[in-house]
Amino acid sequence: MEPENVFLFVPNLIGYARVVLAFLSFYLMPCCPWPAVVCYLLSALLDAFDGHAARAFNQSTKFGAMLDMLTDRCATMCLLVNLSLLYPSYTFLFQLSMCLDIASHWLHLHSSTIRGSTSHKSIDLSGNPILRIYYTSKPVLFVMCAGNELFFCLLYLLHHIEEPAAWLYWLQGVCAIICLLKSAISAVHLVTASQNMAAMDVAERESAAKRHSHRSHRDRRVLTLFVVYLSMYLLIYLFCKTNNVKGFFFFFFSPPPPSLSETSRAAAGAQVRGGGAEPRRCRGSSEPLLFLRSSDRPTDRPAEDMAPENVFLFVPNLIGYARIVLVLLSLYLLPCCPWPAVFCYMLSVLLDEFDGHAARAFNQCTKFGAMLDMLTDRCANMCLLVNLSQTYPPYTFLFQLSMCLDIAGHWMHLHSSTIRGSTSHKSIDLSGNPLLRIYYTSKPVLSIMCFGNELFFCLLYLLHHIEEPAAWLYWLLGASAIICLLKSAISAVHLVTACQNMAAMDAAERESAAKRQ
Repeated sequence: MEPENVFLFVPNLIGYARVVLAFLSFYLMPCCPWPAVVCYLLSALLDAFDGHAARAFNQSTKFGAMLDMLTDRCATMCLLVNLSLLYPSYTFLFQLSMCLDIASHWLHLHSSTIRGSTSHKSIDLSGNPILRIYYTSKPVLFVMCAGNELFFCLLYLLHHIEEPAAWLYWLQGVCAIICLLKSAISAVHLVTASQNMAAMDVAERESAAKRHSHRSHRDRRVLTLFVVYLSMYLLIYLFCKTNNVKGFFFFFFSPPPPSLSETSRAAAGAQVRGGGAEPRRCRGSSEPLLFLRSSDRPTDRPAEDMAPENVFLFVPNLIGYARIVLVLLSLYLLPCCPWPAVFCYMLSVLLDEFDGHAARAFNQCTKFGAMLDMLTDRCANMCLLVNLSQTYPPYTFLFQLSMCLDIAGHWMHLHSSTIRGSTSHKSIDLSGNPLLRIYYTSKPVLSIMCFGNELFFCLLYLLHHIEEPAAWLYWLLGASAIICLLKSAISAVHLVTACQNMAAMDAAERESAAKRQ
């Protein structure tokens, strides 16, 4: 039987239609508000049908689930970009909403995948009650998602209607309440997923510590046996060499020397009788305390008796929090103070080079830290592109495409790597795509690509605020533009390769299930 083409499944075709409608909506938003909103809402409504189609045709796949998730997140993100153009004074709030939406869903999906859940909607029913209601009640889920999208669409439409009806404001108020509730649920997503990731990291580190403790005990036993056998061999060798039978038997059968405690007590008594200082004694005991008691001696406690580590306070994670603060400060300053804003942003980019070194130096590599680093990078780049859309409005659609490509490429690549069992998204198949192999195996190439991409966007922003920029700035802009294009090409390769891997895994699982039946 020929393998099925997962890309042509009915729910995935509906997903492609949603993507086309969403991009058509973003392209029309600057000039044609009503057609743009119709396309956007139609794309959102089709989200209710792809799941039914997947169950009806028995075509539920991991690729389809990720396509659905990415379409939802990128569509909301791009709509908020257009709203930031219409309401520039609320840009920072829109950016916070984008970051919360992307980070919470990404981290929740990643933690669910690591725990072995087949879907991000499969949650522990004994866990958080808000998430339990949100995912187990389909009406609640539909109302929350539809109300959230409708609120942003109404914000967009009311800006283009000269005399809106009163019921539109009432509807917007109701949707605003739903949007706030949806944001609160996203915050719960983020906190709960972070706690789950940290708990998994602690469990893994404790397990590794136990294995190391057992290995060290085994090594000590082996070393002890080796020393005993070596001593016996040397004694037998000396006996055979000297033929000193009397000395040999005297060594084994002579009475043992006085114990350490008896010798210590005798020495202490002689010291007292000689007029020396009285030795220190145990509390409540008449015996002198010349040596530490066994309970007072420093011993290596077993791993199960040690207090669990606080992953959130690891040094690389503290660096990650500092990066987040710098990014938020940069985004707040971008509309009014370009130079301090760019300084904070680039400082956050530079700190990205140190958290990995700190994690390896302090042996504090964690899944939570890796996700914190990934989300900080993606959200910082996304929010900077929002400000660039305000600075260069005619190129908003290109900036939106860049944001979607960056988010979708990295998210799909990380998700497929996690499902395959890779410990890191940088652990790739060396026999695979040569571009990704060079990108991830060469640290200079990776650093140049990431830094050059961020530098290009920062220079675009700065050159708009410099009255007479020097010529070398344009040369630097051109060089970083080439790096930015290469980075975008790598993101596209990320996306295509990850989609192929996801589809291959889905096809293999379906073939295995068909054989079992």
